[in-house]
Amino acid sequence: MKKVSLFILISFFAFSCSKENDNEEPEQNELLGKWFYVSEKYDEEEIVSTDCDTQQYFEFFSNGSISIKFVDTRPCDFSILIGDYNVSGSTLEITGLQGSDDLNYSFDIVNFSNSSLILEDEIMDEGEISTYRLQLVKE
Repeated sequence: MKKVSLFILISFFAFSCSKENDNEEPEQNELLGKWFYVSEKYDEEEIVSTDCDTQQYFEFFSNGSISIKFVDTRPCDFSILIGDYNVSGSTLEITGLQGSDDLNYSFDIVNFSNSSLILEDEIMDEGEISTYRLQLVKE
């Protein structure tokens, strides 16, 4: 369950194709701070979230490190992973996450503003490719 929850949370950061990125690409320092979970979708189908989900976040630090708080087990047990991140154009790369089976992730930044971040990724799920989208809001 821990691996699945982490995958779902992290997947929002792994983007392969930008479909709506007609806004400016963020600089690494523009992501600094905590970005909290708002919603997630698979192939445009909204995933029902709980109050616990809204406590999940990505926190970006100026030294290039990232802290990811995610629901580890239901109802509200959380874990935190620490790693590194880099922004290059419209791609967010997360590497070296401690405690994760997949230590490196790459995501497309679909939409970015001072208060909103939308990430998207195409993932393989039971032999089929699905589009995963995660929306975050800055604290």
